[in-house]
Amino acid sequence: MEVAISLFCFLAAVVPLIHTETTNCHIPAFVATEATAVLTGDNSLDIFGTILFTETNGLGAVTLTGTISNLTKGEHGFHIHAGGNIRDGCDGAGDHYNPDGYTHSGLNDAQRHAGDLGNIFANGKGIATVDIQDIAFTLNGEYSVVGRTLVVHQDPDDYGRGGESDSAKSGHSGKRIACGVIGISAEKRADA
Repeated sequence: MEVAISLFCFLAAVVPLIHTETTNCHIPAFVATEATAVLTGDNSLDIFGTILFTETNGLGAVTLTGTISNLTKGEHGFHIHAGGNIRDGCDGAGDHYNPDGYTHSGLNDAQRHAGDLGNIFANGKGIATVDIQDIAFTLNGEYSVVGRTLVVHQDPDDYGRGGESDSAKSGHSGKRIACGVIGISAEKRADA
């Protein structure tokens, strides 16, 4: 039935000569409720992982959960980068996602890049478990991160406080060792 109604709405909008009356067609909007980033190692590094982004109310807090494997033990900078073109490697992801123009900072700082997620910690087996909740970005609307890139860095993030030449821009986190584009994995009708 919905297909027939949608077809009618389409025809009524596209072929006005056939239907000359005003038609009030409701075309449902969809909102992302989940997104996924499948991470792979840059330059043939054997790093892999999957991070699930979940947003429960459409424009609220986003929870990131998942694991990343084959990392060196210790802390690694973890960021959302603005670009989504990584066909030639993680460097194609561009700078940190920063729609408000702030300097780099920590996850819990009031003014920071929206993509600043702090550090993840890899245990002795090289596995990092991710469980982060953030309100600086969404899966929908103006601050959506869908189509952007999640990146794991070689070194710890200094939260912009390290005094290095790149601290205020990238947290002096070192090279990008794994990345994955954030894509929609579940959605629902906005009016449901």
